[in-house]
Amino acid sequence: MTTQQQEIWQACETLDQLGRVPEDAAESLQALLRRVRGIEITDETVQPWRDVVEAGNALDPASASDVVGLIRVVEAAPTTPLPPKGWLFTDMAILDFARAVSATAAEPWPRLHPVVLAYGSGNGLTQRWVSTELRPVGIC
Repeated sequence: MTTQQQEIWQACETLDQLGRVPEDAAESLQALLRRVRGIEITDETVQPWRDVVEAGNALDPASASDVVGLIRVVEAAPTTPLPPKGWLFTDMAILDFARAVSATAAEPWPRLHPVVLAYGSGNGLTQRWVSTELRPVGIC
């Protein structure tokens, strides 16, 4: 198994866990879909590559399972006889998308921070402490 295959499989696992496509990977997903839809289908094109284009056309961009399904269909499509024009760009777009998903997953989601609580006392001094509770950034 190559490093690229490992990256793609890891991204698919991440998508399965998240159940959604991360916002930061949306642009890479759109690029992937453009590449899939750009595959040139001819009379000689074997059925698995036709299935790739159909899966790309039917894909819901918000659905992680649809995206993982598309990646699996592309992986299953044969490279012999010679695949249709555009397949290599599609293959590279999958790797780019996988890397975008992995980069997003590397960041903690949601971003959490400790809650700082403060209160005033009768002598005008303010006492503070940091709670052990973590909340998403921006929600206090």
